[in-house]
Amino acid sequence: SILDLTGVVSTPSGPLAGASVSCQNSVSITDALGRFCFTDLSPGSCTVSATASGYIITGQQVTIPATGSGGAWAALDAVPRLSGTVKLPAPANTPIAGAAVWVEPSGGGSAVATTVSDCAGNFALPVAAASYTVYTDHPTYNTTRSLSVDVTSSAACVSFTLGDAGGAALCTQ
Repeated sequence: SILDLTGVVSTPSGPLAGASVSCQNSVSITDALGRFCFTDLSPGSCTVSATASGYIITGQQVTIPATGSGGAWAALDAVPRLSGTVKLPAPANTPIAGAAVWVEPSGGGSAVATTVSDCAGNFALPVAAASYTVYTDHPTYNTTRSLSVDVTSSAACVSFTLGDAGGAALCTQ
């Protein structure tokens, strides 16, 4: 019998290609659809873990069956190290689409990642583990906001508010 493990690594926006997945001292790289596969594994419990630049990926415990053909399935969630929202202040709390968001190393330097907020005011930046200053700006509101974040050991969520009563704060994921 062939004992195998198949699965997928995905982000909130879709599959994650190029992630390195490990199980029982073997490594598989995810394809364009975020899929991975291991064959001829030893039966029993094992941990499936994965890494990808700019993402935090939660591992999963799986059990490879002792007999029969087939195997186990694992679905791993990849979260960008830095995400958040850009909105107007309360009471409106209206999302702001098209706000520029960029990240610079703490202490200065040029931008290491840039994006724009989507229609719901959301953004995500897969950055390497480090300390950064995150900035946002939108020409309509003529206000640049910034916040220092540390994404060395966990992901960070930043909530930006543009306009006269605006600001920036860490938020919960």
